[in-house]
Amino acid sequence: MPSLAGLLKPEYLFRPATLFHRIIKTNSQPAAEFFLHELPWGLPIRARSAEEHGLILNTLGVIDLPVTEVIWRLLDPGDVALDIGANIGYMTSVMLARGCQRVYCFEPNPEVFQELSENIKLWRNQSHDIQLIQSAVSMQSGKVMLSQPPEFAVNRGLSAVLTFQSSKTSRETRANSVAFSVNAVSLDEMFPSGMEIGLAKIDVEGHESSVLRGAQSLLVNGKIRDIVFEDHHRYPTESAMLLEAAGYTIFQIGRSFWGPSIIRAEVATDRSTWLPTSFLATTDSTRAQDLIGRPGWRSLQ
Repeated sequence: MPSLAGLLKPEYLFRPATLFHRIIKTNSQPAAEFFLHELPWGLPIRARSAEEHGLILNTLGVIDLPVTEVIWRLLDPGDVALDIGANIGYMTSVMLARGCQRVYCFEPNPEVFQELSENIKLWRNQSHDIQLIQSAVSMQSGKVMLSQPPEFAVNRGLSAVLTFQSSKTSRETRANSVAFSVNAVSLDEMFPSGMEIGLAKIDVEGHESSVLRGAQSLLVNGKIRDIVFEDHHRYPTESAMLLEAAGYTIFQIGRSFWGPSIIRAEVATDRSTWLPTSFLATTDSTRAQDLIGRPGWRSLQ
C-alpha cells in the first residue's frame, strides 16, 4: 500500500480515478508487453509495461505534469508545434489535444520510432496534421551517431546523439553502449520560409544546444514563440546563452501542489539530483507569465 505522503499529489486530487487505479494496482503491472492507457484529454497511448514511460503512466496517469501543463497553457488552437525527441509521442498528444493545426514529430531511434508510429495511428483524423520524421535534429542535415546505453531497455528516452562531450564518458559505459548512424536535419533547413511556430519542445538528452545552433535564423527572427527544453547543467548554459542572444527570456519550470510555476532562470533554486531541470524560453514573457501564473491543473481536467 502506498504511503499517505505518496498519494498527496495533484495527479490524484484532480483525477481521483487515477488514485483508485494506483491503489488497486499497487505492486502489479499489466501482464502484456504493451498496454493502452487513456490520457486525461481523451487520447489513448500505447506504452510498454516495464519501461519508464509505461510505469509512470500506470502510477500517475501523466508524465512530467509541470511540463505537460506549461505546454497545455502556452499552445493556442491553430498553432504549429514541434516535438523534438518525441519518444512514444506523449507530448505530441498534448499538442494535438490543444488543437494544433500541425505537429512535427522528430524521433531518430528506429525502435522508438516504430512505437511512436503506432501511437500516431491511434490519433490520426481529419483535424490532425501530424508530420512524422525519423531523424535527429542537429546543427545541419546529414548523418549523426546515436548512442543507445544498456539502460535503454527500461528507459527508452536515453538514446542520444554522440558529441565530443558525450564521447568522454567512461570506457565501461561506451563499451556497453550501441552506436549507429541516423539521419539528421536542422530546423533552419527544414523551415526555410520562416514558418511561424507556436511552440517547440526539445528533449534530446544533452544535444539541445546543437538543435538551437541549427535554428539560428528561426530564433533571431522570433519565428518560434515558445521553447520548452531540458538542461542537464546549471544556468547559464550554452543553450540558455544561445536563446538569450536571440532575444528570448528564460524561465525555470517548477511546480506547487496547486499549479505550475515559472521563475527567472538566474534565480537560484534547489535542483533534482536525478531529473534534469526544464526551462521555458519565450519571445513574449508577459503572455507566458499571465498564462502560467493562474492556479490549477487544466491538463488534468
